Amino acid sequence: MKNILFVGNSYTYFNDMPTQLFAPMIRRHGDWQVTAVTCGGYHLDQFADSTDPESARLRQTIARRRFDVAVLQDFSLAALVDVQRMDQGLDNIVRLLRDNVEKFILFATWGRKTGCPTLDELGVDSQEMTDIIAAKYAALGKKYNFAVAHVGKAFVEYARQHPEAELYCDDLHHPSPLGSELAARTICNVVLQLYPDAPPRKDTQQP
Repeated sequence: MKNILFVGNSYTYFNDMPTQLFAPMIRRHGDWQVTAVTCGGYHLDQFADSTDPESARLRQTIARRRFDVAVLQDFSLAALVDVQRMDQGLDNIVRLLRDNVEKFILFATWGRKTGCPTLDELGVDSQEMTDIIAAKYAALGKKYNFAVAHVGKAFVEYARQHPEAELYCDDLHHPSPLGSELAARTICNVVLQLYPDAPPRKDTQQP
């Protein structure tokens, strides 16, 4: 059995993505156990802070078993408003997990939907926000030699091909069920790239 751990906030746990959407996908390729430690609005540095209750929960989780993969998702605005905190947070969480995790995947999130007031506050549009996030995660992936699941880019491409599809909730930034399914599929594909001995996928169509 292989074990995979998700660490993130509501962008990860919305629609029960790890357990209800991702787990059935990855289990088509073997015996995978999926665990998630998530908390709304959290930064990765909070999960690494020994005084934080969610960090205590994470430490208890990794004390119980080793993980083949950890999927790490930081605060959705960090790449735009607090890059230093993002850098330090990833460094801290990796130091916490590295003795108990074989491989890491960075979960690069999406820009907020056109019309979200946050875009005006940041002075960017949805595509620009996605590009900034993607570039930051790509740089961190290169620095640590970690794989990156570019979910934000997948959002953009899927919306281009299916303009009628709704990838966002009414709040214009959390994922709809379809958005979470697309996130799960994107991450699943990256996991399978890390484990090339897994059999070929039978369902190659996007959601």
